[in-house]
Amino acid sequence: MTSRIVNDTDGILTEWYWWILKGTSAEKAALIRTSDQGVMFEGLTYFRSHWPLLR
Repeated sequence: MTSRIVNDTDGILTEWYWWILKGTSAEKAALIRTSDQGVMFEGLTYFRSHWPLLR
């Protein structure tokens, strides 16, 4: 995992993740929001970048 940010505000947990598979152009981002009642939102994105970021 390249980056992870977690924030808890008023009982709602927001998590953001970013992955880069080193040596490739594959990347992934995820945004997840949860509360005591369960998952409120989950979004995942997979893509390839032409920029040589952390590879």
